[in-house]
Amino acid sequence: MFDVQKVPDPVRDRPRVVVDVASDGLLPWQPEHPVQQRPIRSEYEWCYTVYLGLYEVARVVGQLCSVFGPESPYTAGTRGQGVTSAVMAFAVGPDGVIGPDTPVLSSAAWATGRLRSQGRVQRNGSTVWHGSRVRSGGR
Repeated sequence: MFDVQKVPDPVRDRPRVVVDVASDGLLPWQPEHPVQQRPIRSEYEWCYTVYLGLYEVARVVGQLCSVFGPESPYTAGTRGQGVTSAVMAFAVGPDGVIGPDTPVLSSAAWATGRLRSQGRVQRNGSTVWHGSRVRSGGR
């Protein structure tokens, strides 16, 4: 349920072009960005995947396992020591416009945030969220 997608590493994942952009830096689709100077065949065009809110998967899995348990079907497939994922990702075309239907929100990151929110209460050994039917542990 909480499968996570690995974010490419700017150093290890070559020959893929991975750019770590500072908050005040140029974006790769801007004409002045160095990636725009790289040669590309005429039948191709640049497209980009933007990752926002990077996090270490192991930390999020630890939070999920503390509520759902290490063998829960909710946490199956989420093990990932040293793996980085993102809270959100989307595709951007060569013109800098977000592609339709491309934004994806990490359900693992969302659930972890929800676990830490004020809406969580303990009742009879079960974790219950206001306005939700999700329960874990106990009855």
